[in-house]
Amino acid sequence: MRTLRTPLFFFILLLRMSSATAQWTDVVNNNINFEFRSDQTSFTGSDDGFPTYDAEPTVRNDFWVSSLGWYGWVCSNWSTSSVPYQGDPSGTYFWGTNHPFTAEFQITLQAWESDNSDPCSYTSGDDDFWNGNAILRDGNIQMPVVYPSTDFRPCAWNPWLASGTGWIFPNAGVWNQIWSETWRYSAGDVASDPLSFGTITTGQTKADINANRSVPVSSSAPLQYGDTYGESSADVWYSFTLDQAATVTISTDDPVTDFDTKAYLFYDFGNMIASDDDGGTGATSLITTALCAGTYKVCVEGFSSSTGLFRLSVTAGSLNALSLATTNITPVSCASATDGAASWATGGGVAPFEYVLDGNNIGGATSGGSLGLGAHTVMAEDACGSTTSITFQVDNGDSTPPTAVCLGALAVDVIDQQTTMLDPAEVDNGSTDDCGPVDLSVSPAAFDVDDVGLVDVTLTVTDGNGNTSTCICVAVVQNVTAIGEPGSDGRILAVPNPTDGQVRLDLSALAVGSDTRLELLDALGRSVHGVRPASSIMDLDLGQLADGVYTVQLVDPNWRSSTRLVLRR
Repeated sequence: MRTLRTPLFFFILLLRMSSATAQWTDVVNNNINFEFRSDQTSFTGSDDGFPTYDAEPTVRNDFWVSSLGWYGWVCSNWSTSSVPYQGDPSGTYFWGTNHPFTAEFQITLQAWESDNSDPCSYTSGDDDFWNGNAILRDGNIQMPVVYPSTDFRPCAWNPWLASGTGWIFPNAGVWNQIWSETWRYSAGDVASDPLSFGTITTGQTKADINANRSVPVSSSAPLQYGDTYGESSADVWYSFTLDQAATVTISTDDPVTDFDTKAYLFYDFGNMIASDDDGGTGATSLITTALCAGTYKVCVEGFSSSTGLFRLSVTAGSLNALSLATTNITPVSCASATDGAASWATGGGVAPFEYVLDGNNIGGATSGGSLGLGAHTVMAEDACGSTTSITFQVDNGDSTPPTAVCLGALAVDVIDQQTTMLDPAEVDNGSTDDCGPVDLSVSPAAFDVDDVGLVDVTLTVTDGNGNTSTCICVAVVQNVTAIGEPGSDGRILAVPNPTDGQVRLDLSALAVGSDTRLELLDALGRSVHGVRPASSIMDLDLGQLADGVYTVQLVDPNWRSSTRLVLRR
């Protein structure tokens, strides 16, 4: 007679499992494939002498699983002259695919010493008839296929269905059996059908204990994983979903893991994000990376052909917000130049990053050039679409002073009781700057009769960034108060003045006649050179004279005119 009892609810199973093995699995599509087989059958009775003096034991088993019901009888028989008999005459097995992780099973035995022509057909009165249920773990006649014990790890044959011993019919007298089982998740064999952790929220870890070992089986149930990727060992595939961007840690670094693992992270199959062989303790795997919200796949396998047991955990940690900061700013060389540059770096967020500089998309570049003076803005966008921006200032980096170029000397005429102002442009002799226009100033800039003589005039040249340079010009200050005699409104022009000996006199503004005489007087009023002008333009060679200040004087019966000339080598 078959005795059934109500299967345990899922939450009861979880309580039982958590007390024995802590966390087993967080996968949500955790249906299982399994196979049960009879490893040994024992008959300790004797023959009854009919029809021979051999014992003719017969056993038949039925298997029940909570998600399906009874499978149906499977019969085994044999003849032996040696008792007690202990063996497996026919390899009886039951198997199933895609059953709930919470499925429970039950095994029933009927046994007799048969004298029938059909040994699997029981006739009333046959010897040693027995009918009953297996006594399983914890003294139950039903128990979970995935029992909360380290014995019941996936992809491994477990003969310990009974408590403390393999024999499951101690109540049957001369009959007994040892059964073993193995199981594997139905999903996880290929990338298109992964084991799913579902959604993992920030601060949460989900994990699973699994194995990529091969296990010999008798049925056609998929009870070991295949090799579809990477190394030559079998692969186990998982997926998980993030509800928001997170820093994700994928790890087989756990005491349960007993072989050299290798792990891969994918957006989808063929689009790999990261992989790791020995990043964890020993030969375990560890991947840590920032990811956007979405669904991802993980493949766990062994390095080369390694196989074994592993615990895979996936943790979603907090992710720092996207930030952006400049790392270097190169100023422009001149105020009008566009040779400035800047570089920047991101923090937080999820790579890869793209940048927009002053409204122009520059891809993943972390620097930009050809920047002008002033404010610029760079915006960063991460792989999840988060953005941030900063505005930075490119300064004028011009530190090269301008080139100040002065006239060697300059004649400045003063008149009694008047001030003569000096224009900086009169002193400048082509001052330049590599950045463009310059500002000019002179000191002193005002002269009167008290300044007569040689005065050093400083020309200050200032560029657009405030860099300065100076040069000196000698001002020959001469009092011309008494020089403008009646009858002559013109002046003698001497170029250059000062001169190093070669000087040109322009007399075209004067009424030079045949009676006009030119005299050159030294500082003591002595004539050192005299000649009658032959034309209005005269070139003089004064190289034989000593350096000093001379007076050039034109004397005409009707007028006089004079000017100062500086001879300086």
